[in-house]
Amino acid sequence: MITKVLTLSLSILLCASAAYAQDEKTPAKEPGILPIPDYKGDFVERVYLTGDWGGSRTDLAKLGIQTSIQFVPYIQSIVNGGLEKKTKNGGKAYYYAYVDLERMGLIPGGLLSLKAESRYGRTVNRYTGSFIPVNTAGLVPVTNNNLNEDLPISISALNYTHFVNENFLVYFGKYDFLSANFNEFSSGSGISQFMNYNLSVGASVFYPNPYSLLAAGFAVVPNENLKIVNFILTTKDSSTTSGFDNLDDGLAWATEIYYQSKLGTMPYGAMGGVLYSFDNQFPRFMKSPKNDTWSLYFNGWNYFYLMEEAKAPLNITQGNQNLKGLGVFWKLQFSDKTTNPLYFYASAGIGGKGLIPSRGNDTFGIGYFYNKMNTNLVNITGITNAKQGAEAYYNIAFTNSITLKLDAQILDTPTTNNHNTVVIGAQFIVKL
Repeated sequence: MITKVLTLSLSILLCASAAYAQDEKTPAKEPGILPIPDYKGDFVERVYLTGDWGGSRTDLAKLGIQTSIQFVPYIQSIVNGGLEKKTKNGGKAYYYAYVDLERMGLIPGGLLSLKAESRYGRTVNRYTGSFIPVNTAGLVPVTNNNLNEDLPISISALNYTHFVNENFLVYFGKYDFLSANFNEFSSGSGISQFMNYNLSVGASVFYPNPYSLLAAGFAVVPNENLKIVNFILTTKDSSTTSGFDNLDDGLAWATEIYYQSKLGTMPYGAMGGVLYSFDNQFPRFMKSPKNDTWSLYFNGWNYFYLMEEAKAPLNITQGNQNLKGLGVFWKLQFSDKTTNPLYFYASAGIGGKGLIPSRGNDTFGIGYFYNKMNTNLVNITGITNAKQGAEAYYNIAFTNSITLKLDAQILDTPTTNNHNTVVIGAQFIVKL
């Protein structure tokens, strides 16, 4: 039955997507969906460390092929509390490729997207006493022995988007769930902004919470400020598989609405979503008698101080602040208490960019989160219901392609004898 439902949805949806991130991109007036990046510039100014490859990178982009690599080494230490005082280091590599089929002259409105990942080393996630990772990037892609396993390479996203016109697009394929979390000050997949999963994503969208999944859907764009997205997705993680074997392990349907505008001269944005998941197979430690679940989720952001001229809407899919100035963010998530161990989540904070003279590309964020847990749903003793925490980071932009993040987190962990766990860390972000 599940396979038939998904097959029918795919046939109705025609062709499909470069993930939610591509909703922000509209076809250019000249042939081509994606704009051609500026790969040139000196060592400090250019966006990619390796530059234009003698002009061949720009030539490839003009033919419709864009590629990049991002290298993210990290180190974190538990300096107070936790299950053990530990220091762990590791890193990630991300490989991106986009094939603009319109620019190639093959399919008007067609775009292929690929994201692959490698992981090495270890994290302190298992030693904090918290169920929610303090290092989101180090958690994924998910493997059978995720906490103690390197991953040479995994394809976390491979999808197709078709821009029917500037007001309608359809999509299908494999997607990276973290990249679908859009907020000007609190997204970034645990890399460019907050490292803690509670602040980079949110802990209670629905259970289970897969990283890599199959999805298909469509988006309606009535005007440049408003976007309405509908999609069906699988609910079992497919980080190291194609995902097609998971079609009978649960599906979910979701609708999300995004809106951006200005409050006076200050840009702001808001999102609301609803998700219903069915035919799930919950793990044995869950006591739920049901196989379906639901979630409601909302987030918003607003600039309140700017050092440059503002525009709206902003491209909030890049996982970093767009404008020099200060702003606030908030998130709320409500889930079915009978099927979600973490059934309520809230967070709020502040973010900024370029506040220090001569440090125009530096960014920072300070955030607070609060979770409520249904302890009766999980067969684990000695845990308490409500837990909270905070994180602060500062990104030092040495160049436009090399950034150093300094990060500190304090956690009130679920195990009652492990309050006030403090984690400090550092992370490089290198765009090649």
